[in-house]
Amino acid sequence: PCQLPLKMISKIIEGASNKNDIVLDPMMGSGTTVLAAKLLGRQYIGIELSGKYCEIAEKRLIENKLQKELF
Repeated sequence: PCQLPLKMISKIIEGASNKNDIVLDPMMGSGTTVLAAKLLGRQYIGIELSGKYCEIAEKRLIENKLQKELF
């Protein structure tokens, strides 16, 4: 497990991509990277083998649909 802070991942995504770019996270885990991408206006693809982590990531994305926890 290696969950990183959302703000740190967000800064990396902001510096390495533009709005509407696609961010790929091949080891999605709990979805921090895809959540940051979503909140920054990027499209995202997350890949995860564990059904448990897929459920966690999906829940985080749904719960943050209208929230801007970064800003």
